[in-house]
Amino acid sequence: MKLMKALSEESMFTSNFVRSFFVVLVVGILLFSVVVSLPLSISSTAEEDQEYEAPEWKAGDRWEYDVTEPTPEDPDLWVTTRIEQEVMGDAEIEVEDLDGGETEEVLEVYWVEETQRAQDMRGDEMDEQQDEDEEITMTAERGFTRDNLFPAYTDSHNPNIWESYYYPPLVELDFPLSIGDEHSSTEGTLYEVDPETDEVVARINIIQYQTKVEERVTKDINGEQVDALRVNFSYMGELIDDDNPEEGTTQWRREEIYYSPDIKNVVHRERYETRAIPPEEIPGEPGYEDEFYAREASMGNESLVGYYLEERRGEADELLSAGELLGVIGLIVVGASSIYVIKRWRSPE
Repeated sequence: MKLMKALSEESMFTSNFVRSFFVVLVVGILLFSVVVSLPLSISSTAEEDQEYEAPEWKAGDRWEYDVTEPTPEDPDLWVTTRIEQEVMGDAEIEVEDLDGGETEEVLEVYWVEETQRAQDMRGDEMDEQQDEDEEITMTAERGFTRDNLFPAYTDSHNPNIWESYYYPPLVELDFPLSIGDEHSSTEGTLYEVDPETDEVVARINIIQYQTKVEERVTKDINGEQVDALRVNFSYMGELIDDDNPEEGTTQWRREEIYYSPDIKNVVHRERYETRAIPPEEIPGEPGYEDEFYAREASMGNESLVGYYLEERRGEADELLSAGELLGVIGLIVVGASSIYVIKRWRSPE
């Protein structure tokens, strides 16, 4: 009888142990599922109406682009240039002399060293010498505004290309970025500095520009699928004529800009310019020659071909850390529960 009672108690305890172990196992599986799904659910919700803040560039960050565009001398001759940009650090640019001494302000920028290598030339009519790949190397220093990554300052280290400033800087990327956001302005002038006299000369007056975040897309960048925001940027400016400053030439341009929050920079650009159509090419009845007709022409493109980002701890890492912390808590709960169950099994009351 005592033997039967002992066997009954042992059987009951074994059954309780199995049930307890099963409960612990289920709790562990549930916690693990939460750990796995938490970053994914947060990411899915963030994609719908997320705002993307201006990225922080660090010294050592690098990006490489292939830029294809027509040459100024011959629009039928296109050149592809490999541009390598490396962030050197933060800098400040004084702009008190840009508009006759009236402005006293300092632009906070990321200081970037740039190397340009003209790699290939293509045209409709080319001789054998032009058909061969050519490599022309130039260097430049540029200042990108910290709040919207606009290249407000350029020094090309070339006596034929003057040092230049945009003031106020244009806003192509109006951070924080969100789908549907729009921005427009009528302020901005491109200044150049005469290297011989240090005289500051206005070259382009911005009449108006506007930018809009159109949509979130996936771009194929050198075989890598990259999430990017497509931004439509257009502006109308007046090219100032030195001989007749009162009468300039109006310029219309548009760019499709693809910005990647993960890569922290623009990954692709398509450039267009609106040009007048010659009267003889305008279809229609006589008299149309007196009207203004224009069409949009490609001015080339710019595509990312490689990049390197210094190690940093961003929002994605913080979300991952929250998941890791929850996972550790789950392991502690499972471990403690297992120890408790085993002790009860070994020491039945």
